[in-house]
Amino acid sequence: MKRTIMIDFDGTITKKDTCVAVANEFCTRDWKELDEEWADGSLSTEACSEKLFGLMDFNEDSLRSFLESIEIDDYFLQFMELCGEKNYDIYIVSDGFDFNINTVLGKHGISDLDIYCNKFFFDDYGEYKLGFPHKSQNCNKCGTCKTEIYDKLKQNSDEVIYIGDGYSDMCVASKADTLFAKSHLAKYCNEKGIEYKKYNSFKDVIDYVKDM
Repeated sequence: MKRTIMIDFDGTITKKDTCVAVANEFCTRDWKELDEEWADGSLSTEACSEKLFGLMDFNEDSLRSFLESIEIDDYFLQFMELCGEKNYDIYIVSDGFDFNINTVLGKHGISDLDIYCNKFFFDDYGEYKLGFPHKSQNCNKCGTCKTEIYDKLKQNSDEVIYIGDGYSDMCVASKADTLFAKSHLAKYCNEKGIEYKKYNSFKDVIDYVKDM
């Protein structure tokens, strides 16, 4: 049986949401209203990001240095090793940004995972640029449409295991063959009657995958 693992990044692989942490560190004035409007669907990821980054004061060096302080789940490397032993494909699917993801993973020696996410980079003049290459043409909510990515990966998989924790994971939750959820995602699944396996860290996921 071919199994594929889809994993959210912020708050799932990392111990804290990198976008929230960056906003708390670098925003020059309160930004929580933007976050609330994004969570309730009033603002798309793209619109929210453009407004949010406009409130921040950072450069490439200060941002990278801050991101390198963010920790990942204590058991994630062990989980990756287990998936490698079982020949399971791993994909990171995130409504966050590649600069954050690559910086955090690089700090922990991880560089060989397939990643679907939004784009954030600095040009030759030190100015940041945003991009949303995985945005759905049918829905304007998320910058990265995890449902469309799921549909693509499912075509070549017998089972797709999804691991997430937040708002951007909600649309895909009901489609996953096996779902691991915590935090906002677990609350949503309880409200909608979506079956899931509760986890606190990747140790819980490892215990399940070992027996597959």
